[in-house]
Amino acid sequence: AQSARSSSNSYRRLPCRRAADLRPSRSTDRSARRREELRGLFELAQTVGLVNDEVELLRRVTGHLSYLFKARICVIALRDEETGQVMAHGPARGVDEVNLPQFELPAPLLTAMSASAPSYVLCGSLAASIDECRTFGQRWKVNGLLIAPLRNQGRLPGYLVLADDANKFADEEGHLLATFGGLVSAAIDANALLRVTQARANQLSEALTEIQELDRLKDDLIQNVSHELRLPLMVIQGYIDLLKTGAFGTLAPELQKTIAVVSEKTELLGKRVNDIMLLRGIQHTDLQLSLVSLAALAREAVERARPRAEKNKVTLVADIVPETAPLMADYRRMEQVIDQLLDNAIKFSPDGGEVQVIVHEGGDVVYLKVADQGIGIPASQINYIWDRFYQSDGSTTRRFGGTGVGLAVVKQIIEAHGGQVWAESQVGQGSQFYMALHRSAAIEAGMPAQEAKW
Repeated sequence: AQSARSSSNSYRRLPCRRAADLRPSRSTDRSARRREELRGLFELAQTVGLVNDEVELLRRVTGHLSYLFKARICVIALRDEETGQVMAHGPARGVDEVNLPQFELPAPLLTAMSASAPSYVLCGSLAASIDECRTFGQRWKVNGLLIAPLRNQGRLPGYLVLADDANKFADEEGHLLATFGGLVSAAIDANALLRVTQARANQLSEALTEIQELDRLKDDLIQNVSHELRLPLMVIQGYIDLLKTGAFGTLAPELQKTIAVVSEKTELLGKRVNDIMLLRGIQHTDLQLSLVSLAALAREAVERARPRAEKNKVTLVADIVPETAPLMADYRRMEQVIDQLLDNAIKFSPDGGEVQVIVHEGGDVVYLKVADQGIGIPASQINYIWDRFYQSDGSTTRRFGGTGVGLAVVKQIIEAHGGQVWAESQVGQGSQFYMALHRSAAIEAGMPAQEAKW
């Protein structure tokens, strides 16, 4: 075996000759050979870059190299990462799948390549070589052997192996095969990484499918329970109304207060059930559209919220334009949205705090802003507050209550109108909730309008 050796090319100027004296020269043959090698390198680079399957990658590489080097046998031998054993991998050229496991490279050659890290190893005449190489040549009926390592980032994952009946390989082929070795090694590593990535992507896809199915089952359960709760709540509320109107006789003052509390809580529970049922999704076609003034809606909502604000020692400040151009909107749903935003602002405000309600117009857009001086929302959670059943943390849930569906319903209603809703907040300084509705014809068609900014 002989390792790669460096050689220098010398050039000399040829004397001018007549055309009749020109004959094909060895330099012309070398130039043609070099062009063929470069074309082969380019074609191999193209073909391995388009393959995702490892078997197809090895088939193309061995087929291409076998053709380019005119070699009867071309095999890629890869090292097992756990055992360190070098094993031939198919598909190969010149060795069938049955005999491929027996294609074992001579141990002295592997030792030489691991120890001195040459660019390639060339055995010019296996019949006259050491015993291991001679045995290899007799077993596979070859006399020339050329091996180049597959090196990548300091690793030696395997070898490119060419063998032929004749002693046809030289240093020129060795250098070229070493170049191919770097290219093929990178392609094999990229292919392995792609397979790992694809396997991981498949796992994530399966997990997503499972999560979506669980989410669907949860939604079905919630909707079924909500439907089952509505009828009993309607019956309870009906009897409460009869008691309040004196249908069963005059009630003592203490009992009237008790009935008022029961009525309030039953109405609240009914609202919660309705909110949960809305989580199935609201489409534009579900809305009962009519001409609505957002300014008038906001003023009415502020007045409805004053008793609770006073009870919580919170001041309501309204900065609402006298009138806004009418919108095509669902009156009841928009009323629900503003009530929810005010309810949240009051609930999270401290004693003596202030809640601002601002309505103004800008071009084709009508804006509403509700700002509080409450606990604020961490930046890491601001994008999740619109998710169903989301609560910022356990302590907040216990202190302020709620089911975590209010803002999710707000977002669905506003987006069904073709509008936008967003929030800004700083922990300890309060939160600002914004709503923008468009008066364009796109709303009537249920099309999303352009993004609005406060």
